[in-house]
Amino acid sequence: MSYLFLDSSSSLDIGLLDEGFNWITYKSIKEKKISSVIHKEIDELINGNHLNLKGIFICSGPGSYTGMRVVEGIAQIYKWLGLPIYSFYHFEIPAIKGVESGSWVSEAFKGEVFEYTWEGKDNNKKLIVHNDFKPNRNSLFSKDDSFLNNKCESTRDLLKNDSVLILKKIKDLNSFWNSLSYQDLILY
Repeated sequence: MSYLFLDSSSSLDIGLLDEGFNWITYKSIKEKKISSVIHKEIDELINGNHLNLKGIFICSGPGSYTGMRVVEGIAQIYKWLGLPIYSFYHFEIPAIKGVESGSWVSEAFKGEVFEYTWEGKDNNKKLIVHNDFKPNRNSLFSKDDSFLNNKCESTRDLLKNDSVLILKKIKDLNSFWNSLSYQDLILY
């Protein structure tokens, strides 16, 4: 049994994880239209490794709306087939890893920068005009470390290098929220 990993928030990151959340295989594909390659890549991963899937991890962004919708659509098909879906945002990775405060940034639409900041349990999301953006945190993260001339730590690399800790916590958090009923959520 294994887990499929899909992230199309900028490029296509795809992989398989064993039951302990160690990478069996991981691949990053630079493709403008991921919809033209994603089905083939998934098929090759699953059939090439002769594995049955236990669940799907998907990155819900932030990033390319169209790319994320492709992965979300595929995840919904797997969900209809009875597989659990574990979703997360890239900006959650540092806090999941234990970083108590920081800033996660990425380029956004129309020359803006998306910034997510957190300090303990307090957090804030905002869009800033690129020219007005001034990074002001010691702990600065982005999906890709090339943002801001490599002054950011890559959450893609954190995920690749510490998949056991990060994906186990994501699975546990998703499992908790999915176990709640509608009435539980109202009371929460």
